[in-house]
Amino acid sequence: MRLDFEMGFARAVLGVSGLLFAAIGMVFLVDPLPWAAKVDLVMPTSTAVTDIRAVYGGLDLGLGSFLIWCVCHIQRVKLGLVFMGRLWGVLATGDMSEIIVILGFIEGLGIILHGVALWNMKR
Repeated sequence: MRLDFEMGFARAVLGVSGLLFAAIGMVFLVDPLPWAAKVDLVMPTSTAVTDIRAVYGGLDLGLGSFLIWCVCHIQRVKLGLVFMGRLWGVLATGDMSEIIVILGFIEGLGIILHGVALWNMKR
């Protein structure tokens, strides 16, 4: 019974993380200008918009899809639980703007939940 809860918790954490990353990726692919402005990105040219779509849209959508793929295959749940992290950027730049704090909090909570789920699976 405990193993069912542990696997269910791990899969739920991965699923929510995957959906959040995929959603962020989609909004950056579809309408990057207002979302990029929220994190102080300026896109003066169409080349810049294309690059933001590729990086913020494509990579986040890809990571979200990967995490969801891990949820769908029990053997890959542990692999999916090791992904997350905005902390390095905050440590390197000292940026503590409101949006970075909000995103950092969400990702920090994700890291904690991923860690708890991974730890529970090892027991």
